[in-house]
Amino acid sequence: MISFPLLTGLSVQEYDLYPGENGEGLSAAFLPGVTLVVGANGLGKSTLITLLYRLMAGPCEISGQGRGELGSGQLDLRQLRTDELRTFASRVRDGAVDAKAELAFTLGSHQFNVVRDLRTLSIVSLTLDGDLLDPAEEAYQRAVLDSSGLGSYLDWMLILRYLVFYFEDRRSLVWDTTAQRRLLRLLFLPPGDTDGESTLITRILRQDSYYRNVSATLSRQEQEFRKYEQAASTRPVAEMELQEQSARLVSLSAELEAVRGTFAEMHDRRADARLTSLRAEQELQAATSTLEEVRLNQIRHAFPTQTESAAYWLTQLVSEQDCIVCGSHRPDLASELAARIEESRCVICDSELQNEHAELIASDIEAFQQRVSDATTAMAAAISDREVLEGQFRESLTSIAQLESAVSQTAAAIERSEASLPDTSKTLNARREALAQLRADNALIREQVLVDKASYDQLVQRQNVQIAEFQESVKSNFDIHAKDFLLESCSLVWSQTNEQVGQIGQPIKFSVFRVDMTGGAVASATRRDTADQVSESQREFIDLAFRMALIAVAGAEGVGSLVIDAPESSLDAVFSPRAARVLTQFGNPDGGGSRVVLTSNLVDGQLIPTIIKLANIAGPDDPRVVNLFKIAAPTAAVSQLRGEYDAALLRAFDRNA
Repeated sequence: MISFPLLTGLSVQEYDLYPGENGEGLSAAFLPGVTLVVGANGLGKSTLITLLYRLMAGPCEISGQGRGELGSGQLDLRQLRTDELRTFASRVRDGAVDAKAELAFTLGSHQFNVVRDLRTLSIVSLTLDGDLLDPAEEAYQRAVLDSSGLGSYLDWMLILRYLVFYFEDRRSLVWDTTAQRRLLRLLFLPPGDTDGESTLITRILRQDSYYRNVSATLSRQEQEFRKYEQAASTRPVAEMELQEQSARLVSLSAELEAVRGTFAEMHDRRADARLTSLRAEQELQAATSTLEEVRLNQIRHAFPTQTESAAYWLTQLVSEQDCIVCGSHRPDLASELAARIEESRCVICDSELQNEHAELIASDIEAFQQRVSDATTAMAAAISDREVLEGQFRESLTSIAQLESAVSQTAAAIERSEASLPDTSKTLNARREALAQLRADNALIREQVLVDKASYDQLVQRQNVQIAEFQESVKSNFDIHAKDFLLESCSLVWSQTNEQVGQIGQPIKFSVFRVDMTGGAVASATRRDTADQVSESQREFIDLAFRMALIAVAGAEGVGSLVIDAPESSLDAVFSPRAARVLTQFGNPDGGGSRVVLTSNLVDGQLIPTIIKLANIAGPDDPRVVNLFKIAAPTAAVSQLRGEYDAALLRAFDRNA
């Protein structure tokens, strides 16, 4: 049997969300019966519920659970992320730097007092039956398991999440068959039995996943092998094509080497032609310059010293073809003057000159003109030779580039052909043998999974028989709570459900509770397999009734705690009083001391007044009332409308008078 937690007290200090009426913080004593947490939006009702959960659970959570149902995957524990650890710190301006919270609760005969830092959720102090323990999560978890009778801390987290706490997300238990079968096993089976089950499930799921991965690999390899097998018949043709490509590569490479061999010689000839052309050009420039100098000397000798200016002007006109007096460009006149000089005539009056110097100049001019003519002819020939060689040089470069490209492309084609060359018979046989071995290995894996599933199925059937011993007690307790809330006839039915564990083999038959219920146009009870087949208020209180029944039957003392966040939103005027009766009945102080912690907005419904009446709560200052209007930091709405909220709170208690 399991010892469920009984909340006995809560203290929150130095936390700005709950400063207290006079700065004393929040302090609550959870007495047997119902404790009301009353407030308005923004005053921290849901935060208080989460705080109670985290004080008991610590900085860890269940991993592998789905957003809706628990899911059939492997469950484990994970450490909270940094943002999750700062859930309470992020709600206050100072980051909860000095905030501490202490929760007192019992597990069977053992009294726990755990103090946590609200900034980090780490344990500050841990006391068990008055003795201080090591303030570490490992010590806390070990003490919880020893005192509760549970087999693992994951079981403790499942108890908190699916039996003790009913958050706003309204996570279902009675309609979540996976969650239900896990809870039934940890509640009604010895821890040793579930340990073997967990190991077997882990092995089945791991081997099942491995089998599916190998099967996918096998399928791909079989497809590839068929392609290899088909391609093998084309190997002779592929080899012939490869030989042709190789021969082409040899031919192209030889041609490239030949072109490169002549290229070096052509490079030298081109350099020589360039040098010859340059020398011819220099010779022409020298001959032309000398001829020009002789002509100018002729002009200078034609004038006496006092007319050197005229000689200068004529010299400029002959050499530059420009008149420096007026700036006119006169190439015709310059040519005419040059002709007079060459013919030994006066450059001014064109008269024939009869002197030795003129004859000498004429002889020099004729000689240098011949030199200029010879130099011009030589330069033209050199330029012609150079241009021919330049063209041949460019053609050689183009040929080399084209041949290099052809060699590169052919080599790449050969590499691709070699890479895609079909397998030889030897390689194909090796592939065939490897494929056969993979098939055999995968068949062994499948066989092992089926053997393990058969063992698991036998284990589950034995467990179903053991759990079935408690089914009537659970159904009877459920009927007690459900009939006080529901107008329709509603009962639990012990039945089997098929759940696939892995993807190989047949599903496993688990025994779970189903809901049969009358309603609407159907007079007889019908199976309600999903939560969508009932109203929201029916869904919530059927699930709560199921939790109450499990706590009553599985608990070593038949008592436990229910912490419920804001149930009033789904209840109308008719069902609110009925829900109040169910909750106060579970938390009846005369029934063994179970606790119900219930948060509610201050609304004009019957839930709060009926609970106040049935639980004999004296007034707003009763210790079973946590009045967040006094304790919590007020919102803007509460500050501005405080009088109206106070009046509404008094009306709720006045209705009890």
